Amino acid sequence: MRSALIALGAAMLALLGVYLAARPSSEPAPLPADPFALARRLRVHPADWRAAAALSEHALDAPVPNRFALWRASHDAAMRLAPTRQAPRMELARAALFHWTELSPADRRAAIDLIAPLLRDSPTFFRMAKPLFDLTGDLQMLRRFNPGTEQTLEFVRNTAATYGFFQDYRELRAEVARKRIADFRARLPQLSPAEIINELPQPPYSTDDEPLLREALAELHRRPLIEDPHRGFVVDALVDYALRHHLEPLDGIDSIVRIRGSAGDRTRYRLAEALRMEAAAYDIRISAKEPLTEPRGKWQGTGDGDTLSLRAWIDRELSGPASIVIEKVASDEVPPYVEIYLDDARVGEGEVDVRRTFAIPPATGLHRVEVRVANGATRNAARRIVHIVSLSP
Repeated sequence: MRSALIALGAAMLALLGVYLAARPSSEPAPLPADPFALARRLRVHPADWRAAAALSEHALDAPVPNRFALWRASHDAAMRLAPTRQAPRMELARAALFHWTELSPADRRAAIDLIAPLLRDSPTFFRMAKPLFDLTGDLQMLRRFNPGTEQTLEFVRNTAATYGFFQDYRELRAEVARKRIADFRARLPQLSPAEIINELPQPPYSTDDEPLLREALAELHRRPLIEDPHRGFVVDALVDYALRHHLEPLDGIDSIVRIRGSAGDRTRYRLAEALRMEAAAYDIRISAKEPLTEPRGKWQGTGDGDTLSLRAWIDRELSGPASIVIEKVASDEVPPYVEIYLDDARVGEGEVDVRRTFAIPPATGLHRVEVRVANGATRNAARRIVHIVSLSP
């Protein structure tokens, strides 16, 4: 028995040595790009789905009279051999995208029907969504087949605004808000206090975001923030919204007052005042390098002549109904889409073809009026610019 075990051990060591000396590759050998070489390989190995898929990618580049028939046949063979794999679909997609203008309407439709389900995978979506939309202009395909994450929904929403699908933009805007709140609510118990700040959406905030901000402050009340989250612009926006809308509790973020650089001096001072941290407020006041009071009666965020391409706001006294006049300065064939906010609640919106007047609901006292351009960049990354003509009375 001992001799047999020794012999077995020696044999295993020998096999290990052979394996280490000539270790097989975990990856298959690369295939040639030449369609004729791929066709010869497929003739010799008719069950090689990789060769069939690669041939479908390169068939449209083959100098043969029946290249479209070759493209379809090689793809059909790959799908029969590997119906559950994505590679055959991806390789057909690459061929279709590069030769789109040469395809017949039927071939285009067949390619889209095959490619679109691949968009449900997030990495694939971000690789393929823009080139597919640029080719087809089919926003409904992106709405139907996107993975449903907050990031992919934002991409589709922004695409809708950029290209003038304004009804879709409004629907997607609401869908993004619902998804954002649901995802944040699900992640909240597992987040550290600093991660809660980091998970807040990009400002500016509106009343659509208020449920999320309230839940964040409530959780930070239970588990206070004790370190710098290194997102000063988010903290600035959170504190500004919370103070103007009387959101509580705020004691979970009182460390912001004590941590210099965690937010702007104005934010830290206003929070110290709200929390009655008199000594800290005094220290900030004597060392501040910026005005600590909010400017009133003057547009902020605008360029020369009260123009803007993203957002601008003003804090001013109102005494009843008001209106704001916006005119287009620069755009492409898609007009700027403007949203009007009163105290962060959306009260008007619409495209500005030349000039447009938006009504503001009656209000008295000090209020914030804000103008946002939802599609501030054109498809070619140029700026859409609007001009605030007047805010009356």
